[in-house]
Amino acid sequence: MKVLIVEDDVFLAKVYNAQFKKAGIETIVLNNGEKAHAMAKSENPDIIMLDLMLPPPKNGFEILEELKKDPKTKNIPVVILSMLGSNEDVAKTEKLGAIRHIPKTGASFHEVVERITELAKK
Repeated sequence: MKVLIVEDDVFLAKVYNAQFKKAGIETIVLNNGEKAHAMAKSENPDIIMLDLMLPPPKNGFEILEELKKDPKTKNIPVVILSMLGSNEDVAKTEKLGAIRHIPKTGASFHEVVERITELAKK
């Protein structure tokens, strides 16, 4: 199994990377969204963990929209992991094609890794 992690918080990216590796899962980590679409096309991950609040030039909403419009990446499941959790944000990510929206607050690193691993197996 391979997970593409798109997270600009370097500390969080390192922790998630370590947790996935501990679970025996291969990871690719990007600290911004600029190369996320290209990386998804070339690496064909089993699932993408995507933050919404990323530095320019592309935020998570834009990346999600690109991924779901491209025939090569549209079927890769995307899980949003973000501080943005309003009903409006969740509805927007679902409309754009995310399979789940997990708030960064309220879930331990281990729980997030477990949920994403389970979703990737579906």
